[in-house]
Amino acid sequence: MKTRITNLIPTIFRAAIALLLTVGLVNIARAEECLNACPFCSAINLTFAEQIGSNDVVAIATMIESPRYEKPDGDELPKAKFEIDGLVKGAAFAKPGMKFNAILVGSYEVGQKFIVMGVDPPNVVWSTPLKASQRVIDYVQALQKLPASGSDRLNFFQDYFEDAESILAFDAYDEFARAPYTDLVDLKDRMKREQIIKWIQNPEIAVNRRRLYFTMLGVCGTEAAIPMLEEMIKSGDRQKQAGLDALVGCYMVLKGESALPLIEKQLLEKEDIDYVDTLSAVSAIRFMGTESKQIPRERLCQSLRTLLKRPSLADMIVPDLARWEDWSVMDKLVELFKEAEGDTVWLRVAIFQYLQVCPLPAAKTHIAELAKIDPKAHERASFFSDFGSSDSGSTDFGGEDKSIKNPETPDRANDDDLRIDESTLQPVATGNPVPELLERVALMATNTVSQNVQSPSEDVESFSESASDSEIEPNGKDDPAETLSTFKPAINTSPAASASSADPVPAATSRPVPPVLEPEMAANTASNSGINATVPLAPVSRFYSLMLPVGSGMAIFLLLWSVINGWFERLIF
Repeated sequence: MKTRITNLIPTIFRAAIALLLTVGLVNIARAEECLNACPFCSAINLTFAEQIGSNDVVAIATMIESPRYEKPDGDELPKAKFEIDGLVKGAAFAKPGMKFNAILVGSYEVGQKFIVMGVDPPNVVWSTPLKASQRVIDYVQALQKLPASGSDRLNFFQDYFEDAESILAFDAYDEFARAPYTDLVDLKDRMKREQIIKWIQNPEIAVNRRRLYFTMLGVCGTEAAIPMLEEMIKSGDRQKQAGLDALVGCYMVLKGESALPLIEKQLLEKEDIDYVDTLSAVSAIRFMGTESKQIPRERLCQSLRTLLKRPSLADMIVPDLARWEDWSVMDKLVELFKEAEGDTVWLRVAIFQYLQVCPLPAAKTHIAELAKIDPKAHERASFFSDFGSSDSGSTDFGGEDKSIKNPETPDRANDDDLRIDESTLQPVATGNPVPELLERVALMATNTVSQNVQSPSEDVESFSESASDSEIEPNGKDDPAETLSTFKPAINTSPAASASSADPVPAATSRPVPPVLEPEMAANTASNSGINATVPLAPVSRFYSLMLPVGSGMAIFLLLWSVINGWFERLIF
């Protein structure tokens, strides 16, 4: 047994590295595509089309010999023999009737059909075969005849929602989840509205699918569906409100501006409403402000301003007000800044960023005044505003289409007078910000090393002092909180806004982890929570998304390398 495990290590090692590289590269390639996907849906797996596109050969094959070890001592994983019946892709590298061996774990009857994919011809390396019925085979073959994108492609997958073949139902959902919202709108006349409503009313439907069906109903629905949606919003029933962000978005699309009073009353104004429910409403409002012009942005901002009466939640909507150029709340935000304490102190960084992009002359005066009250918050806001900024030094709250502008707002592209006062803690970066950023981080890191060499007991004292200085009092409660759908918002939402299949959510009596205004604000929250960190964390979310597969690969490589060298083997045996 020991010998067999040892001999399998190289095979496992190669397979793990290949899988890691494949997943990492595919995730990187799809990063930009996901930004334009269905606003309330999150894809789960690679689609069949994506898998076919990433392989050189895709074959329909019959198993002609059961899995067995190729060597008597069992040093290799069991392999079965297959014969190719037909090819979906790769006719230049394989032919019908060709026989090959592929790793197959499990018990199958001879004659069972499989879909097998391979890479690196002419000596094709075959992946683990996928058991397939004739319906699955017909589905995969039909994919090759579909357009690469557009509503005509999506129309094909409608027939496979909730299919008895679960693998097809998942694939159809993933195709819709990755499709741009505009493709769903183009499909409007061909959507099966009555069937969609039945699925929404079915409590057994998974929450991610409910989000998709709510999104589709928002496209093809009529006023007849409005009473059903209103009843769901008012019910307070977690099961009926599963996928609440998409439910509210659907309601707003169908009813328009007149839907906002109910949303404000039920989800924004109530003091005892769960945080995740409020976040769902805010997410839906962001969707309406970015994907639709049905409701004027001024009216949407009016709804968002409701949360300024609840300072503990106000930080989630300040970036939206800035991006939509609502400068009417500047005085209110200055007032909130001065009153902020305890669990609302992180609001100060968001207010600084709001003031930094505000074109009104009074904003500059407020920045100088508030920087004296909380220089640390101003430093963090300036640091993250500088990084990746344009020559104008303005903060981008999420990459919104700049073609949509308030005609009364002056063009500030070249207005140096509106830049942050250089007498404040951090100057605005100009030109390429990277060298300046690196120089500043290096200097700050040097200062940190020289000033913070201390004993463990001093570390404890430093931590306490830092917590006191930051005025943060984390509640430390473990509230169960639903993670919401990932969609294309006007800003980057908090981690609580990610997709989840865990609806319904238990009632939360207090706010979970403070929401994050932007990727860079995650660093602010960490530094404000009492951790003595002189250098804020880098706010580049794309950098992290690129480095994650690389870092994971290095970790797995080191682990497996230690196994090969016998360290883990000695530990076990």
